[in-house]
This record gives sequence, structure tokens and C-alpha cells, in this order.
Amino acid sequence: MRKLRFVPNQTVSTILGGFAFSCFWGIGEMFQQEKRVLRGWFPENPKRHDYYVALRQKKGL
Repeated sequence: MRKLRFVPNQTVSTILGGFAFSCFWGIGEMFQQEKRVLRGWFPENPKRHDYYVALRQKKGL
């Protein structure tokens, strides 16, 4: 009977762990995407043009 109580906690723990991993992966991917845009590998969002101009000036690119 104790195993039955433990399974839902393990399931919830597994789901939350997967969610946390995907969130951390997404955060890292956002920084990588910004680098790719600054390198010119991908087009920048026209709405964020001023942000990228300021970032290029700050980094000296």
C-alpha cells in the first residue's frame, strides 16, 4: 500500500523535473539565439531593431 502512495509523488516529480529542464533549456536557447542574430546568421525582429543596435554598440560589433 505504501508503494501506491509513492507512485503519484514520483510521477509528479518526474513531470516537474521535465518541465524545469525544458524551461532551463529554453532560457539557454534564448541567449544562443541572440548570439546568432548578432552574428547575422538569422534575421532580427524588426520590432527589436533598436535593442540590437544598442547591443552591437555595447559589444563593439
